[in-house]
Amino acid sequence: MNHERPRFSYLIATQLFLRSLGIIYLLAIGSLWVQIEGLLGSTGILPITDYLNLLQKHFSADAYLKAPTLLWIDANDATLHFLCGLGCALALYATVFPFGWIQWLALWGVYLSLTIAGQTFLNFQWDILLLEVGFLSIFLAPCAIRPRFRCAAPPSTVMVWLSRWLLARFMLLSGLAKIASDDPAWQNLTALEYHYMTQPLPPWSAWFVHQWSPWFHSLSTGIMFFVELVVPFFVFMPRFMRLVAASFLVSLQVVIIATGNYCFFNILAIALCFSLIDDQFIQWSIAKIRRSPPADEGLVDENAAAPTPRAWPTLIVVPIATVLFALSLVPTANTTCKTFGWPTDWTAKVHPYTTYARAVHLANGYGLFANMTTDRPEIVIEGSNDGTRWTPYEFSYKPGRLDRRPGFVAPHMPRLDWQMWFAALGTVQRNPWFVSLCVHLMEGTPEVLTLLETNPFVDAPPKFIRAKRYLYKFTTPEERAQTGHWWKRKETDMYFGPVSLRDR
Repeated sequence: MNHERPRFSYLIATQLFLRSLGIIYLLAIGSLWVQIEGLLGSTGILPITDYLNLLQKHFSADAYLKAPTLLWIDANDATLHFLCGLGCALALYATVFPFGWIQWLALWGVYLSLTIAGQTFLNFQWDILLLEVGFLSIFLAPCAIRPRFRCAAPPSTVMVWLSRWLLARFMLLSGLAKIASDDPAWQNLTALEYHYMTQPLPPWSAWFVHQWSPWFHSLSTGIMFFVELVVPFFVFMPRFMRLVAASFLVSLQVVIIATGNYCFFNILAIALCFSLIDDQFIQWSIAKIRRSPPADEGLVDENAAAPTPRAWPTLIVVPIATVLFALSLVPTANTTCKTFGWPTDWTAKVHPYTTYARAVHLANGYGLFANMTTDRPEIVIEGSNDGTRWTPYEFSYKPGRLDRRPGFVAPHMPRLDWQMWFAALGTVQRNPWFVSLCVHLMEGTPEVLTLLETNPFVDAPPKFIRAKRYLYKFTTPEERAQTGHWWKRKETDMYFGPVSLRDR
């Protein structure tokens, strides 16, 4: 009798990963759908038709390679809605029937098209991470034309390891980018003393954590560096260390979810951790919860006949994985060289060979909050009909009124509110979309006004617009007890205006 222990399998883990990814696609595309006309439509802040026309004017036939999007076929508002609706339908279908590669390829193509069309509003690290993960999912699913609810075909081992490499690279680059920036807040472990207050959309929990002792924030920063710089190497170690890595990585993402609003970013990172967990551990965990013996389902019998549908052939998977791995080495090595002060001249030589891969986001560099913002400037847009009495516009999620409690919005991604955070850190010259926003407010464009919480000019749009910049800070517990305010602020300068439509 053969008592040899079966090798670890990843059928259940892959199923959980693919279904999670389907839900994440649904959240990402659904969140964008309710905003897309105001952001990118024909009467939006950055109309996609203007963007594509500009690309075609400058790059001619190369424009299609520079910006690969299905919207080249037709970029009207109906097509934008159709793409979002198709993406949501595909995401639901892929969640229910994850075992088939066609729906994952279609989802990747739809989200790539929307990301390219989104310009600055979809130029976030979670968007490119979803595209990179989404491309891997095509080859983690079985090589089957007909999607299935369940599958007995083991995922490609090469792609499982490539998923682990992406997870490790994503975390490691986040840590290395902070070191490479030479930011004193990261160097002296004080960054988290500012982060909870200065992050783009802090929830109410961030106010409470911000009040905790400096030693706690320094300890938390040290733990974060351990998770980002050390734990990624556990990913390539034996099973026990991979499970340890998964526990650390998931715990970090849960803490971020509890104290911040980063849309689907953190749950996508958690979904990637399924590549570290085998079916046997999942079954053991379920048995512990149910207090019953672990079942034998999901174990792979090495002597069994090949199940159907089949996994991807090695002759297809290995070359693709090799190319993806080679491409990913470029941003990884670039960040590593900057961190340790090594020469980076070689990147200019390989740059032309990775142009198309970068255009479709197959291998990306990561590093959120490489420089910690220690102050929180906020832009308050005001309208007036006489140039004397000014009434502010209130955004749905970003700080505005001092007495409004910061809220949780994730996994929804209010992209205009996020861009307002970036705009406040710079100048209006570096954020030309802001001028377009102000024009639409003076024109009273309904699609753009729906992106705000309130429209104080219901009867007619204002004749004048201006934008003041304030320095916002969390109140102390004593100040909040006296005033009921979560924020306090001080005016710093006039960010834009006053202007009227005649100043266009």
